[in-house]
Amino acid sequence: MKIDFFIGAIVGILFWRPQTYQAASGAGQPGMDELKEGTRAVLSGEREVAENKIFAHPLPFNVIPHIDKFQENGYTKEEMKVTWETRKICSLPDDFPLR
Repeated sequence: MKIDFFIGAIVGILFWRPQTYQAASGAGQPGMDELKEGTRAVLSGEREVAENKIFAHPLPFNVIPHIDKFQENGYTKEEMKVTWETRKICSLPDDFPLR
């Protein structure tokens, strides 16, 4: 049974696509400084693309396709946190498949 069907059966949702967004502040003050300085450098025309030392990719004006390390199952740790939390909230067993 897919989780879409399971949740839909309980509350009447026909489609469910969870998403997670992470803030630069998760990297602390150094991450915030890098974001601020990179944004300033791009907007002033000093650089076309911001430098990155704290993050794996430049953050200003960018969308990063993944956060955290990839796990053996091909998902990132952050994606797995969504899966684990969904199972917990819905009182589902740990081996319940979420796709």
